[in-house]
Amino acid sequence: MRSRAVERREEALHEIAQTEFSRRGLAVLLTLALLATIGAVPLVQLITEWRDETPGLPHPLSVFRMLPRLEEFRQVQGIPGLLELLPSLREIHEFETQLEETSVVSGWILPRAQYALTAIFGVGNEQAYIGRKRWLFYRPGVDYLIGPGFLEPEQMQARIRGAKGWEDPPHPDPIAPIIQLAEALKAYGATLVVVPTPVKPSVYPDYLSSSAQPPAEPLQNPSYEAFLRELERNGVRVFDPGPILTRFRREGGRAYLRTDTHWTPEAMERVAQALADYLVREGLVPRPAEGRYRREERQITNLGDIAIMLKLPAGQRLYRPEMTTIHPVVREDGAPWRPDPRGPVLLLGDSFSNIYSLEGMGWGADAGFGEQLSFFLQQPIDRIVQNAGGAYATREALQADLRRGADRLRGKRVVVYQFAARELAVGDWRPIPLPEPTLQPTLAQEGAGPIPSTEPKPDAAEVLVGGTIRAISRPPAPGSVPYPDAIIALHLVELHVISGAFPEPEALVFAWGMREGRWTELARRNAGERVRFRLIPWDQVSERYGSYVRVELDDEATFLLVPYWGEAVP
Repeated sequence: MRSRAVERREEALHEIAQTEFSRRGLAVLLTLALLATIGAVPLVQLITEWRDETPGLPHPLSVFRMLPRLEEFRQVQGIPGLLELLPSLREIHEFETQLEETSVVSGWILPRAQYALTAIFGVGNEQAYIGRKRWLFYRPGVDYLIGPGFLEPEQMQARIRGAKGWEDPPHPDPIAPIIQLAEALKAYGATLVVVPTPVKPSVYPDYLSSSAQPPAEPLQNPSYEAFLRELERNGVRVFDPGPILTRFRREGGRAYLRTDTHWTPEAMERVAQALADYLVREGLVPRPAEGRYRREERQITNLGDIAIMLKLPAGQRLYRPEMTTIHPVVREDGAPWRPDPRGPVLLLGDSFSNIYSLEGMGWGADAGFGEQLSFFLQQPIDRIVQNAGGAYATREALQADLRRGADRLRGKRVVVYQFAARELAVGDWRPIPLPEPTLQPTLAQEGAGPIPSTEPKPDAAEVLVGGTIRAISRPPAPGSVPYPDAIIALHLVELHVISGAFPEPEALVFAWGMREGRWTELARRNAGERVRFRLIPWDQVSERYGSYVRVELDDEATFLLVPYWGEAVP
């Protein structure tokens, strides 16, 4: 016997299906209005782009460029070959993302609608949450804290199943790759120290929800303690900054920026000092020397990355820039601090290490986590830091350097692996094996001081080349990550030299894919298109550009190519 609820549902569906307009003219008018609204969006887009004569923008009609050319159809043999010519799900998704990112209508409506929602109702968006006292929180950090345990089998399977059709499934288990890294580093004579950095809601849950209280210890994901125990059981050292940050808050300090994802300079310096003390106390690095580095003081004013992710209109007054004091590190001769491959420590870090180092993040330079650690150790250190992808990006960069012959681990006693704790729940912990070490003696084996780098420097001369794009990576969707700039990678083939000297027929090129929250014209190019670049050896500019978000190619064949920095030219 059917329930009354089922009968009412069927009755409602029947009534909806039979709905008629009593006045035919009104029905026609509403239909025409709907069609006009739908058609106006691409029409406005086309008119705007043709008027501005902006090259490379993916206006709606450019979807036909994704279809195979007539010559390609003629060469097809069989149904499988025909299917290979059709656009992939990844290509379709990338085209949709480009249309959304360049939409004139959306670009006009969205900031104004968001301003009203934020000002009147205190509502954020899919990436930025508005807390108490107008503090802002990044959604992945909140998800890490309130979500299920990241080590629970059901949650790992859910993350794998949740991958979209154009994405490779993530590797959700962080334990095995970290143990793999620790074991690989032992062969180089280095010890791994893991530094999972707490996210803002872990230390300030009461600023996110009125039902929470200031914590005595940082709040963590339900699997965090099991994660620590498993690493300890496998002999992996962990330095947890959480208790230091909550203690700093109890003492009256402000541990995180109000409108940004990251910690304040004072909190970061407190952690760097404690980590330096730990490394010395455990006998992992020599005791500090004296007078090798000193610090200066500088005032910085900037609007945080989460406030930018709200996509409010230009000139908005809801969130003002906040001021903080950084302490740039300089050498004893007054020159700015720089990473040194001869140092006994290599820092692998994400944006928490980068925030006061990378000028492009807006919070100053020469004062980040690596600089402060070097200052408190009074010793040079090397670093590989990159915004985003803390679960794999720096491990991947280290692997690529070692494969290309740049021995970043030569002479290292310690590798500090810093990443935001949210990566444990949302990051891709893909296995990235390191190549076997060379027969060169390590610092620990020699018992001597740091070994000077003997890596050859490539020619710094610029060359102008043209080539065909074989593969190109895509930057993240604007607003989906708390960083406005991103670098993409291109595999160029069929190279011809326009000026200068370039003996190779192909090249791996890094170039800007997103600037100030907008995709570049280059990011909208596709495989098969011809481009021209002014190339500079990557080694010459890696210190300047290497810390930005960088989206690598999936093709392992490109790992052995010498990378270049490219500036697109018409």
